[in-house]
Amino acid sequence: MAAAPAAPATLDRHGRGGAGRHGQTGGNAEQRLQGHTDIELNPTGRARPRRLTVCGEKVDLGRIDAPFFVYASREDHIVPWTAAYASLPLLKGKGKKQFVLGASGHIAGVINPPAKGKRNFWVNSAQPAKAEEWFAGAEEKPGSWWTTWTDWLKPLGGKLVNAP
Repeated sequence: MAAAPAAPATLDRHGRGGAGRHGQTGGNAEQRLQGHTDIELNPTGRARPRRLTVCGEKVDLGRIDAPFFVYASREDHIVPWTAAYASLPLLKGKGKKQFVLGASGHIAGVINPPAKGKRNFWVNSAQPAKAEEWFAGAEEKPGSWWTTWTDWLKPLGGKLVNAP
């Protein structure tokens, strides 16, 4: 899989570095997790705890004990899929984790409903340290990733009941 060409660097109105295409920032180009403030990832891909701030509160993603379904789009220009994959080691809870890579870009890959029968996606139950290793072992599936998400959710959702 060839890497996308780098966009020319620019500065925004605040003098911060960015890139020359919509949504691409220096932070996501360098695969830093971003929130209220950027979190620098150390060489092992783990963030320093309590550096992410959301609504004024410090958050340690490693202390969230919940299942995580992480979706990324292969051609996403805002959140490169390799940066989304790099978030997996930050999620240390005991719940199950699933990473799915959809085809297409930031919006088209996400809103691809099963009825359309378009696009494709990749799955891999292994979670190696590097995104490229994950992709090398991934299985390509035709259609929408939504059905995989639905199947992943079923055991977590409890008994089905009729709507009121």
